[in-house]
Parts: sequence; C-alpha cells; structure tokens
Amino acid sequence: QRGRELRYRDIPADHLRHHRLSLYGDNTTLDPAGHPRVFVDPTGHSRTVLPHEADYTNNALTAGGVVRVWGKQAWRFHPCDFRMASRYGTPVGSSLADWPISYADLAP
Repeated sequence: QRGRELRYRDIPADHLRHHRLSLYGDNTTLDPAGHPRVFVDPTGHSRTVLPHEADYTNNALTAGGVVRVWGKQAWRFHPCDFRMASRYGTPVGSSLADWPISYADLAP
C-alpha cells in the first residue's frame, strides 16, 4: 500500500522545515546537472526530474503517503557489523559477506 502521490502543493510551505522549496534553491542534494535523477513512469517513459518537483525524493517510495522527509539519522556501525558473515555464518542462498574494511579502518 503505497498511498497517493504527494504533489509539490501538498507539502507545507515552511522554509524552516522544508528547505528544498524551489524559492530557496536546492541545498540538500548533488548538483542535478552532474548527477541527474531520472524518473520512469509505469508506461516506461523517462524524464529528468528537478529537486523541487514532486517525483524527486531522497527517500524510497512514499509508503502510505507519510514518509516524505528523511530525518537524517544514520547510526554509527558497531565493529561486529563489519564481520556479520564471520560472526553468524552465511545463510544458504544469500550473498552476505564480511566488509573488505574494518571499523578501525574508518577511525579518524
């Protein structure tokens, strides 16, 4: 159940909460000219989508019509997260593998 598509006009115009409004420019993503985002509709037609358009999103789908803004919480990995295959084994039919780097490799 994906819910209805949210249009640009459906998102409140609060520039303190929604700073991707076209009036203020796009300051949250890569440069669209060098990194275009392409939207493909159900009929197979594709087009480049600009940051202020409804089909442009940093999220996956708009599940239930409510997941529109990502709160930017990305929890730090734990050292054991880099060695899941070694720690738990590889499930049959999966592609689980240990990371080629360790937690210590990412230390500042």
